Amino acid sequence: MPLRASSIRTQLKRRMQQHDEMESFALAETFKYFYVLFAPPGTLDFGKIVFNTEAHPLRRTW
Repeated sequence: MPLRASSIRTQLKRRMQQHDEMESFALAETFKYFYVLFAPPGTLDFGKIVFNTEAHPLRRTW
């Protein structure tokens, strides 16, 4: 069975309708986290940056 992703068009009806569309941020955030997980050691200095919930790196100023 192939991997599939779908959004839900509506939840108000008795039977949920799937929508054949995926938001772009779903893959963008996933790939950013894959990069963080599998990047060579030393690529990112986690003492100087933090990531927000949308996987955007932020320079640590505290």
